[in-house]
Parts: sequence; C-alpha cells; structure tokens
Amino acid sequence: MSTQAVVESTKLNDVLTQIIQSLSRADQEQVLNFARFLLWRTNQPENELIDLLDSWDDEQIAEAEVLADAAIWDQKLSSTPQTLKHLIAQAQAEIRAGQTQEMVFTEDGRIVPG
Repeated sequence: MSTQAVVESTKLNDVLTQIIQSLSRADQEQVLNFARFLLWRTNQPENELIDLLDSWDDEQIAEAEVLADAAIWDQKLSSTPQTLKHLIAQAQAEIRAGQTQEMVFTEDGRIVPG
C-alpha cells in the first residue's frame, strides 16, 4: 500500500470513528449491522444476493435503502462542514419565512403524506 493510500485510509478511519462516536447507541448498532451486511454482501455470489433480495418484502427493502442513503448523506455532510452550515442556514431561513410544514406521524412512526 502506498504512503498516500495509507494516509487516505487513516483519514477515512478517523472520519468514521468521529461519526460513530457522535451517534446514539441505537444508531451505532444500526451502523454496525449495516457494516456487517456490507461485509457479508462482498463475500456472496451475485445469484445468492438476488435470491435474498427477492425474499425481502418491500418494507425491508425500503428500510435498507433508507439506511444506505442515510449513511451516504452522513458521510457527505461530515466531510463538508461548510456545506452543512449552508444547509442549516437555508433551513433556518425557510423556517423563519414560514415556508415549512410540521411533520405529522402515524402511531407506528410513519410520516403522514401531506
């Protein structure tokens, strides 16, 4: 492994560690489960993955997609603090201008379309 690759790997490890440490215990467990899934997935033949995905119901697939999407956004936002500051300022301006709506949830925690 080149020196550059080692440095990049170390930086990645540092960022991942910071992200994990900032999460709640429940979220840390979700990240761990997702990481285990990624490790498992890289060791599975493609046909086995297709069979697995076919066996999942739509809710499980949606949950996996949300977790994957959240991990991507967390990584992107943690690596670009200026972008995050801009997004926060933009959201706060929209709130002050009355351009937002309160989120409404069902008893089982789903967002009510609206």
